[in-house]
Amino acid sequence: MEGDARRAEGVFKTKQNTLMKQQIVIIHWGVAKENYSDYLDYVRTIEYDPYAEKLQRWKQTLPIELWENFEYFYPVMPNKHYADYDAWKEMFEKVIPYLRDDVILIGHSLWSSFLFKYLSENTLPVSVATFFSVAWAMTDSDMELLGSFTPDAKKIDQTWIELIYLIHSRDDDVVPFRDFEILDAHLTGNINMIFEDRGHFMWEEFSEIIEEIRKIQK
Repeated sequence: MEGDARRAEGVFKTKQNTLMKQQIVIIHWGVAKENYSDYLDYVRTIEYDPYAEKLQRWKQTLPIELWENFEYFYPVMPNKHYADYDAWKEMFEKVIPYLRDDVILIGHSLWSSFLFKYLSENTLPVSVATFFSVAWAMTDSDMELLGSFTPDAKKIDQTWIELIYLIHSRDDDVVPFRDFEILDAHLTGNINMIFEDRGHFMWEEFSEIIEEIRKIQK
């Protein structure tokens, strides 16, 4: 009984400490396909190597750097290899009841496309401190198909987030830099972070975004 009481007390203190932290929500990627046949073709191209090195990305290392002051949400979106906007919307809305004011949203690649579409059509019940959009696609390319994630360009400027960071690299081989320029033209007041050699931001570290998050910490 005494052990159970101590465990319960520990859980309570953990929840109490968590409720004091600013929140970060991030989901990093997905692949949209026009139909099931295209999805199967994509799966056939995926290589399997049980001995391949498991590489970490900055989305996994971010909470290690920020755990003391932030509560980190990293929900797994359904069917990432055959992503569908409506399914992602259902999953994202399961996260919303746990969010508090001044949440930070980070979107990379298709997840950023999802957020722009969702936020231009819906209003969250909590305030958003900042939205970091990393390598967001505005148009279809050979490497990235938007499919059901394609937003209405006329609604993008209705996104109600006050502070938006647009982050892109000129040498991105998945989402062309022209997509950044198109998105930038639709927004006002955004902060742009342009890199020359980061590709599609598949690196383990992203010190610049950590620095910016700490600047806006509530």
